[in-house]
Amino acid sequence: MCAQTDGHLHHYRLDASGWTHLTIFGTGVDSAPCLIEGTYGAHDEVGVGNFELCVAVGGTIEHWWRYNAGLGLWNRSAVFGTGVRRVIGLLQSSFATNLEIIVENQDGTYRHWWRDTGGWRIGPTI
Repeated sequence: MCAQTDGHLHHYRLDASGWTHLTIFGTGVDSAPCLIEGTYGAHDEVGVGNFELCVAVGGTIEHWWRYNAGLGLWNRSAVFGTGVRRVIGLLQSSFATNLEIIVENQDGTYRHWWRDTGGWRIGPTI
């Protein structure tokens, strides 16, 4: 996964024959994305979970996901935050399996965000 100078996200996959370009999605992307394979959709510890991606776009954060057991489309599920320069890290925590991110704000501070069943929540400035 990468953000290219055209402002879009580009999804590539490596297989035995080399890198294959799968799709382009998103628009106005300002920074590199953070991507993980989460547990949603995995039925056990060896199952395939969704890809979860967060990226800065126009000072906001976009969350995208993709069902990872096939060649499904990327789905933007949320746009949130203001004054964001880039997403630094993304993880799925052991606290209720929430997604958590750290972002760098345009003023140089860092902020924690997390997603629970109620959506994305703003955390403290670090």
